[in-house]
Amino acid sequence: MNTPLKILILEDNKNDADLLQRELKKSGFIFTAEIVETRKAYENALDNFKPDIILSDYHLPSFDGATAFLIKKKKCPSIPFIIVSGAIGEENAVELIKNGVTDYTIKDRLFTLPPKITRSLKEAEEKKENREANQRFSLATCASNDIIYEWKINDGAIWRNDAYYNLLGIKKEKEWLDLASWTNSIHPDDHASVTKSLTAFFESKEIFWSSEYRFLDNKGKVYYFTDRGYLLRDQNGKPFRMIGAVADITNLKNNIIQLKEMLFMTSHRVRVPIANILGLSDTLDESIADPTELKKIVEFIKLSAINLEEFTHELNHFIQNSKDQAENKIQK
Repeated sequence: MNTPLKILILEDNKNDADLLQRELKKSGFIFTAEIVETRKAYENALDNFKPDIILSDYHLPSFDGATAFLIKKKKCPSIPFIIVSGAIGEENAVELIKNGVTDYTIKDRLFTLPPKITRSLKEAEEKKENREANQRFSLATCASNDIIYEWKINDGAIWRNDAYYNLLGIKKEKEWLDLASWTNSIHPDDHASVTKSLTAFFESKEIFWSSEYRFLDNKGKVYYFTDRGYLLRDQNGKPFRMIGAVADITNLKNNIIQLKEMLFMTSHRVRVPIANILGLSDTLDESIADPTELKKIVEFIKLSAINLEEFTHELNHFIQNSKDQAENKIQK
């Protein structure tokens, strides 16, 4: 093993401590050891030596390995703790493992210690990476306005970040909810299509899924959601977990609806003035001799043009507002 280790050895017998270190060196460990035998020295070493792993005897003159483990658990819970004892008893060993002790080794079988240390350090590193990944995930969910979720497919349970509860204005009573809290809130007109999409997705070999659907809150208010999920499959390809993000696109959808309404208005409010102008233009072509009649026609043409210009300004204002709202949504 090439990585230098800081090993804290809790042992009152110098010969046993020497034998232990000799076994580790023989196995290729490169390490710095600090040997202590009292509670005070042990606690000081935890604070100042900051070991990577602790090897502790079970029976000590001033206190025992079980107490040492509890102290370690409070001060530095992630550090592996292995009992190395001459007489611990199977029952005591099992109880210690149940309480969180990493492993144990009998002193007359020290050759079993090196692989246990290697395994313990590897597991500790994996747990550290998982903690850091979970922390990054937690920070990411706080930084996003999107609804982040985790779906345990086999358990039918779903977790969502605070954005979900904030958006819908409901109280978060527990971390994991029944899947029905999601499926029952999908708009009835969209429920079948979402279910069909998910079923086909699970039966495929794909890992990315997306869908757009309407979602109802407890008061019946309609939200438009875009749902994107990343699926985890087991070694047989069976889905067991999905992580996803849901974007609330309600404002964008409402803007689209308003734009459609504006287009409908355009077909009427723009075409009428244009038809008037064209019709009057045809009349002018017929050589009107009466100046008074000609003046009325010209004034009507001007009025039609003014109405068309005013509507153009209204349309530009609406489009600008829609653009601003869309940009604000993207920035959020």
